[in-house]
Amino acid sequence: MTLETIANLKRRGVNIQDADETLIIASLMKRGYSFERARYYGEHHTPVVSIKSFDKIERTLASVCHRKVYNELQLLYASPYATTGRCYIISFAEVSQWLGPNIALVGGKVLVEFRTSASSNIIRNLLVQGQGAYTYTSVTGALTTVPRVRMMDQLSDTMTY
Repeated sequence: MTLETIANLKRRGVNIQDADETLIIASLMKRGYSFERARYYGEHHTPVVSIKSFDKIERTLASVCHRKVYNELQLLYASPYATTGRCYIISFAEVSQWLGPNIALVGGKVLVEFRTSASSNIIRNLLVQGQGAYTYTSVTGALTTVPRVRMMDQLSDTMTY
């Protein structure tokens, strides 16, 4: 980093006493990020290696979810018919029953369609989008209707949202 770069950042209000912040901002601007975006990541001390993941998730949230994401409780309490098109984050859940290689009933309350065959019975940090309702016959013979969602992205366990 040159003295000219440091002086330019200082003129723009960057705390150059914070070496981590300054290095993050300078390296991101060198990679083509706007000053505002680089400063946001620098002020939050976001590791440069994590920024690509953040940007990918942000693009997904903007294009698919229109920047509006609901939590799993809102998914569970919503009418299965009202979930279509809405995005939800399932932070933790357990598969109740596999209905196919990439379709599972989760917690007996939500039908999840995965992109590929899934191998784990535990779901963590899954971004899903509502696809309507799914009706099945329970073991007692009653018809049960639950939300049907499709996996959009697997969020990293190390990221905070």
